[in-house]
Amino acid sequence: MTDLEKQGLNLYDESLQQFDVVPAMVLDDVDKGSALWKRISAHLDKTLDNLRIANDKQLSEVETAKIRGMIEQVKEFQAIGEDQRPEQPDAPDLGY
Repeated sequence: MTDLEKQGLNLYDESLQQFDVVPAMVLDDVDKGSALWKRISAHLDKTLDNLRIANDKQLSEVETAKIRGMIEQVKEFQAIGEDQRPEQPDAPDLGY
């Protein structure tokens, strides 16, 4: 049983879906250029590499799922430093 479950919080409880989704954190250009972000980004890259190596090993389904979840979390942290520009729609096909 996890600490959250001991506190009576079930992460899969549908009643929790009533909460608003927190908007993604985005760094500005100054933040992205900072020495701290560069160190954090390098650490996240190394962590992701290590998790991918671990994921390639023979593991139980549960351990594989844990590692894949950790990989997704690292990717979410990495996305903080990526440009968050809206996607441009494809140009219409004019039939030329």
